[in-house]
Amino acid sequence: MRLPTESIMRGKLRGISALNSNPLDNGFCAVMAQNQENICSECYSRSALQRYTQNAQPKFSAIGKWFARPRTDKELNLINFSSNYVRFHAHGEPLNIDHAANFLKLAELWPNRLFALWTKRPRLVQLALVNRQKPSNLTLIYSSPKIGVIAQRPLGFDKVFTVFDYPPYNHRLNCFGKACINCLICYIPNKIRTVNELLK
Repeated sequence: MRLPTESIMRGKLRGISALNSNPLDNGFCAVMAQNQENICSECYSRSALQRYTQNAQPKFSAIGKWFARPRTDKELNLINFSSNYVRFHAHGEPLNIDHAANFLKLAELWPNRLFALWTKRPRLVQLALVNRQKPSNLTLIYSSPKIGVIAQRPLGFDKVFTVFDYPPYNHRLNCFGKACINCLICYIPNKIRTVNELLK
């Protein structure tokens, strides 16, 4: 792959740009999906890529491999985004520290865009942040691994995203899985620290 290209998302992510990788060739994702207590066992991405979006697999695999190597600012600056809002990993997870570091650099290079990274691998991001500041236009979101259990927010992260398989009693739902572009609580810096969605 010469240069990764954005994915124009559909469904609830319509209007949001995304840079994805392939969870089907990510060892971390495979292990997480085997545990029925993990939300990964219900992974929409793995299901979609095995069924009706199989043609996206080669592209997502190539993007993951490209980002998993150190990249220069010159290389990263050639990646274009058609939306003002960019999601890192609507599909997939960072493969290594270089992958996470390249995402941090991308946000620095595009200060006029708002980025959000969802991940269950906070340690990779934390290591990538050593000796550098998190870009102010990037929201770091830790995805709670367990269904219905709001995880502790990792150091350096802005929010925790949790999926419930029943309406929570102690925490209100504030993600309704419809049109992210009309909500943006995950992209716009704010004081909301927990984002809760009902499993679809």
